[in-house]
Amino acid sequence: MPHLKDVRASKSSFQLTTVLGVVKSCATTTVAKDMKPGSSPWEAIGNSIGQLIEESNKLMQPMLEAESVLKSEPVLTFMLTTSSMLTFVI
Repeated sequence: MPHLKDVRASKSSFQLTTVLGVVKSCATTTVAKDMKPGSSPWEAIGNSIGQLIEESNKLMQPMLEAESVLKSEPVLTFMLTTSSMLTFVI
């Protein structure tokens, strides 16, 4: 978020109105392209998140059925996280 970088760089106060403006701008160019004047971008964001949850729930049931689960031997893998810590996943 550009505003967050500006606040950290100048050590100025965090302006909620600027953040809300960024949210509205992002929403109107993505999930709320057909948003009617005066309506809230939060409603469009909430609807998109609700739809994502609904579609994810539909996928979970078939994925967890016994014939969909594949068992294999454990594999040791290495992952570098953003904090530069080495993580082992077995």
